[in-house]
Amino acid sequence: MNELLSRATVAVVIAGWIGFSIGFALRRRQPRGPAARRDWPSLGGIALQMAGYAITWSVQRRPIERPFLGRGVGWQAAFLVLTVALSAWSVWAVAGAVRALGKQWSLQARVLADHEMVTSGPFQQVRHPIYSAMIAMLIATALAIGEWHALAAGLALVLLGTWLRVRGEERLLRGVFGARYDEYAARVPALVPRWPRGDSRVG
Repeated sequence: MNELLSRATVAVVIAGWIGFSIGFALRRRQPRGPAARRDWPSLGGIALQMAGYAITWSVQRRPIERPFLGRGVGWQAAFLVLTVALSAWSVWAVAGAVRALGKQWSLQARVLADHEMVTSGPFQQVRHPIYSAMIAMLIATALAIGEWHALAAGLALVLLGTWLRVRGEERLLRGVFGARYDEYAARVPALVPRWPRGDSRVG
């Protein structure tokens, strides 16, 4: 049973990464205007995120059928359910965020001369849904093939890199939108989603 659950968990993660990639690959290619401002330190955040992923992925369980944390069948089933939830949410968040951002999506933090403030789709749940999805898929991957100590080390680096990128992006956005972005940030969390309550209007 452990082997069956383990294989199912790995299959879910593979499907999740395929969907994650498709979300970027199928985005509409739109001409980008000139960037008004860029945040160069965010490139360091990207490097930290990639290092965290490398650590988490490179340390794999042997045998792969051994449950995460060495737990029994019940825990393995729970990890499968959690992996399904994390992977499904990640695919939805990435696809929705890339579609909502359009030409404004970029690997490096920057704002365009005609930048628009996006608060629709997954941006109603979190301010940085792509980063949330990256963290969720990191955890899902570790549940499928990784070791807890590698996840701890990798997640620490990913969170640090994400913090650098979030700080840079929000500094740029506050510089453009001011109090409007402050109001949005006050009601929508940065990374951990929650479903909209009450008035769900977007700016």
